[in-house]
Amino acid sequence: MRLSAMALWADVQAAGARADEAAKAQREAVFERGEIPPGSRPAAAVDLEFDELLVRGRRRGPDGQKERIALMHALAYEGKATDARGRTVLKNRRVHVAVGEGTASIEEALAAFAAEWDWARVEQCTVGGDGAPWIRKALEYLPQASYRLDPFHLKRPCGGDCSTTRKPTGSWRRPWPRGSRGARWRRSWMRLAGGRGVKRATASKN
Repeated sequence: MRLSAMALWADVQAAGARADEAAKAQREAVFERGEIPPGSRPAAAVDLEFDELLVRGRRRGPDGQKERIALMHALAYEGKATDARGRTVLKNRRVHVAVGEGTASIEEALAAFAAEWDWARVEQCTVGGDGAPWIRKALEYLPQASYRLDPFHLKRPCGGDCSTTRKPTGSWRRPWPRGSRGARWRRSWMRLAGGRGVKRATASKN
């Protein structure tokens, strides 16, 4: 059987559209309707990392240059381990990629990860990234988590001699504006986490 490049491209586009619709529906269930995600896995700690990757699209903008599409990467894992070959691997790794702006991509990722983990039984949580403001917004949904600047960006201004974790600003019990995304998430989160949220992560000492 011969398969043309265009037929393969069409199949990939269709599969991507279905995955995008499923991710958006999952986000709406949690953040718009306040449904409790089905996650059941406990964990001593879950580390979250976010990053943005720009790729060239097929269309050209008004300036004649090809458009740049932002791929919003989210990674969740339960610490690191060493495999049989001596390589460092991430434990129970989960990856989520979205196309769009930061806040929506964070909500999609958190909704996807909440289908895996039972956040009521997650003892520690960190949010890591390159310092971009949109990544720090994750702390608005997980205000008991700690922010951790990734080592590459940390070493640039600090010369490799800085702590990688800082305490988040604000309090878990601070009021949310009525009707806001944070308010809806907080209501769902309080039910999901048994009224206590995720415990604050502490910085590891080198």
